[in-house]
Amino acid sequence: MLKSFKNQSARLLIAGIATLWPLANNFADAEDTIAQAAAESESIEEESLIPSITINGRTIISSGPNQISNNDVLLPDSLKNPDFKKQLNSTSVIKLFTHTPKTGLAYAPIEIIEFMDLGCPESCRNIAQRLTKLQERHADKVKFAHIYMPAKDVLNPVNFYGKIAHKEGVFWQFREKILLENITRAEEALRALLDLNVSRDAIRLAARRDAEKFYRELDQEKLLAMKLALKKPPHLFINGIHIGEGGIPLENLEDVILFELVKLKENAPKF
Repeated sequence: MLKSFKNQSARLLIAGIATLWPLANNFADAEDTIAQAAAESESIEEESLIPSITINGRTIISSGPNQISNNDVLLPDSLKNPDFKKQLNSTSVIKLFTHTPKTGLAYAPIEIIEFMDLGCPESCRNIAQRLTKLQERHADKVKFAHIYMPAKDVLNPVNFYGKIAHKEGVFWQFREKILLENITRAEEALRALLDLNVSRDAIRLAARRDAEKFYRELDQEKLLAMKLALKKPPHLFINGIHIGEGGIPLENLEDVILFELVKLKENAPKF
């Protein structure tokens, strides 16, 4: 049975994805755009200097001050470092793509946008575990969005299968399974989709019919990460506050979340 499954998996990969795999061949224009964006990002010294980012005529991100975060009374000691306060006061508003996977209540006041590679090593797994716990504790206050950011120059096929998972409505279950079980190979990602009750026929159809769209979406997300000068995943934006390399350290993730929750409580209407 296992041998038969492996043979079926191999045929599916060859028929559905392998012939479409090289992005450079299928999407030369997109890659040229990304290369240009990478060159432009080298001249960006600070994220706060970016007034706006437009992709395909649509403004994706704009920056502006966050005056509320100046309140030292609410600020925990761990965030009173001047560099951290500077990050808290320079937030970015990221307009999500229509294809961006999202979860949580739409009206949740705290939005966490992750820039992450599903094939990322241990650092992404650790963050995924911490975010899962945050969601469990603050389910009614926190919502999440996922944007692909490559950990390496070569696209890990797990991210392509993530697009299929999103199409089939199981992205967040797929993401959790991939990151927490350290799945990095295409065959394992395929097995994960099947375990989530996505049929072989649905996988095969999506791989053949929607591959071009999926690759374009991945290119758009990669371009956004480059425009933001993000270097190594994972990166998080919590209500626009940058967490990760170049921003507030990932170690302070929970402190930023608690700070945002305290601000919400302090700014709530008083009756």
